[in-house]
Amino acid sequence: MNPWLMTVLMVAAWGTFFYSFYARIALLRSLAPEDRGGSLSERLRLLFDIGFGQRKLMRRRQERSSGAMHFFIFWGALIVGQRELILMGEGFVPGFQEWLPGLGAEDLLAYLYAFVYSTAEAIVLAMVAFALWRRVRLRPRRLDLNWEGLYVLWFIAAIMATDLVFDAARINLVQQFGQPLHLLHSPVWGSEVEWMPFPALLALLLAPLGEGANAFLYHFGYWGHVAVMLTF
Repeated sequence: MNPWLMTVLMVAAWGTFFYSFYARIALLRSLAPEDRGGSLSERLRLLFDIGFGQRKLMRRRQERSSGAMHFFIFWGALIVGQRELILMGEGFVPGFQEWLPGLGAEDLLAYLYAFVYSTAEAIVLAMVAFALWRRVRLRPRRLDLNWEGLYVLWFIAAIMATDLVFDAARINLVQQFGQPLHLLHSPVWGSEVEWMPFPALLALLLAPLGEGANAFLYHFGYWGHVAVMLTF
């Protein structure tokens, strides 16, 4: 894509993050010491039970719909995390995914991951839409309508949507317009497109726009995704 632009974005984003992180660590170090190493097994149990499993929300009958929403958004974000490594590497080396163990064109795992992450992005978008509708229209009594909650949801939606647009435009540029972009293909596992139903469907909608529009959406989806992710 553009190694220099990617370097500038990453240095700016990670520099800001570590500066903020250092300030918070300095604040914590100024507080009275506390032993946080005890009850490790109990802490791990709570991490998996409440953190990963979202039990506090999932177990309440009146919160099950919102609990499921949080569950899918949370796990969708974790699944897409590997995708960020692939896309940022793509900014430096075309076809960067081929360099990652188990994610090359001959590896089944690469195609399974393409299905999982693209499906997760579509599910997360649906859950974000539900969360926005719940916050803005339903407005449960205990839920405050605050800007922080809204912009977090919009950031998540933008991260998922831009990657779906990137993939859809990439599919069209390769299959419809013959551009030599990286797309997984194997005589055993077939084409990556066959494993990504949602980007493939979106590609059908974008194909009539022509090569120029798809090229724009390809670059917009890629750099928009990277910029939104690093800003978030």
